[in-house]
Amino acid sequence: MKCLAIRAGLISLFALAVTACGSSDADDEGFVRVLPQGPTLEVSNFEFAELKITTQHPVPDLPGALDAWTAFRRASNGLKPVDFELRFYPDHATAIADGVFYADDVSGPDGKVLRTNAAWIEGYRDRQYRQNNAVTPNYMDYVIYGNTIILCGGLSILDSQTACLWMLDRLDGAS
Repeated sequence: MKCLAIRAGLISLFALAVTACGSSDADDEGFVRVLPQGPTLEVSNFEFAELKITTQHPVPDLPGALDAWTAFRRASNGLKPVDFELRFYPDHATAIADGVFYADDVSGPDGKVLRTNAAWIEGYRDRQYRQNNAVTPNYMDYVIYGNTIILCGGLSILDSQTACLWMLDRLDGAS
C-alpha cells in the first residue's frame, strides 16, 4: 500500500513536471527542476541494472555536500548511454540552498566546465562533452529530488530533461 502511494505521488510529480508553468522552479517548457520534498537518498539507491556508478568525487570544496558521484546509463533496450552526476546533501533544504548555484554553474548551454572557470572543479572533465576540438557542457539540465541533485547528460536541454525523467522513474521503480 505504501509503495502504491509513493508511485501515485511520483506519477503526480511527473505530470506536474510536464504541465507546470509560471513557477520559478520550472523552465519555459514546464520542466520542474526542484521537486517537492522527497526521500533521503544515498548512492546505493542508484544501484539498478542500467546504471553504472563510476567515480566518487571529494566534496570538501562543494558547500553543504556529503558526497558526489559520476554514473552513466548503459545502452540497453533502445536507450542511448547517458552520463549523470549525483550530488548528495544532508536534506532537501540544503540541496536547494547550497547546491543550486553549483548545479546552475555547470549545466546548460553556458555551463562552466573548464578547470579555469568552474566554481567547483573536482570532476570537471566528467562535465565536458568533447567533439571536434570543441568542449561543451555534458549536463544540460538537472533535478533536485529529496536531498539529491541529479545532473543529467544530453546534447540538448530536451535530451537532458528526458534523462532526468528516466532517472526519476527508475528511482520510483527501485523503491
